[in-house]
Amino acid sequence: MDNYFLNKGKPMPKMKKLCKRVYWYRHKWRFRPAQHHRSALLKLGRPTSWVPLSDNDREAMRALTHLLDLIDKNSDLMTGMKRVLDRYEQQLVPTMALATRKGKLAHLVRLRRSFGHMEPDQITTPMVQEYLDRRGRTSPSQANQEISTLSQCLRHAKVWGLMSGVNPVSGIIRHNIKARERIPSITELEIFKRHASPFIAAYTDLKLETSLRQSDLLNLSINQHLCEDGIRIKTSKTGKRLFFPWTERLKDSVSRLMGCNKQQGDFLICNTSGERLSKNTFSGRWKTSMKKALEAKESPLTEIFCEHDIRATHATLVEEKMGIEAASLNLGHDNLKTTKSYLRSRKYEQTTPFSEAMAEA
Repeated sequence: MDNYFLNKGKPMPKMKKLCKRVYWYRHKWRFRPAQHHRSALLKLGRPTSWVPLSDNDREAMRALTHLLDLIDKNSDLMTGMKRVLDRYEQQLVPTMALATRKGKLAHLVRLRRSFGHMEPDQITTPMVQEYLDRRGRTSPSQANQEISTLSQCLRHAKVWGLMSGVNPVSGIIRHNIKARERIPSITELEIFKRHASPFIAAYTDLKLETSLRQSDLLNLSINQHLCEDGIRIKTSKTGKRLFFPWTERLKDSVSRLMGCNKQQGDFLICNTSGERLSKNTFSGRWKTSMKKALEAKESPLTEIFCEHDIRATHATLVEEKMGIEAASLNLGHDNLKTTKSYLRSRKYEQTTPFSEAMAEA
């Protein structure tokens, strides 16, 4: 029966299809391998005709993702594009910040599936645009980021001598992602803190005082970063070295955070075992406090904001009082262009009243 479906020259019967190369056959979803998949499947001891996945749609997709990753790792087909992606992962990804590194590795998994069987010069702009459009149906933001990673890989491919043509990513039309505009006011932050847990209230004060990213705050070490004269830290994303002198507010928020730890470890913000608090645990605590503030019977918070929006509050107030250079320094941005873009999406530009303009004329 298997040979019937794989024999050349015989038409493929009409079959129920889950996604590309996955069909309902013999009471299960099964993967129908392409010719270049078969050497890897032989190594793995898997069938080279129909590979069984599952009778459940979601589990079949999970099994397919795992199978394609195994095929990529065990394939003898070492194309130019596979060499580019492997070299990018080995040489460039390790130099990036942890959060960026995780994102790039996820991008490379998807890019290998779509472009790993090709040579760099075979990739065309229409192919890249089609990938962007299809991926954008589920996540436009991720689609843009994955294409940016592809562009970086191809730019390095030219330098490494693995590509001679023009970068096909240039000229594509990316998805328009609306920037966040939410800037919680000081009054809103005070309302939120009244309903939040003592831990989240203290964290909010520390975030507003320093404007550090969540990853940097969760990684603050008492021995390494908390010094006699203030907080000294090298930011994880941009590598900027920042110094925050002690102020009464800063000392107070740090002291309150330490008071929330049931067991104090090396980190400023600890879990119940005295180890660093995980991102997921923090997210759960933040959501609980936000829900409580929004549903409060007396003086509730009227509009939700996310933890990252507090950086916008800090940046906006500092820029108004001390200028964009001070705001850029506090945010740990690499350049003023990033800060301008960050602020422009959140602030209003003052216009000239028509009557005043006519009076001057």
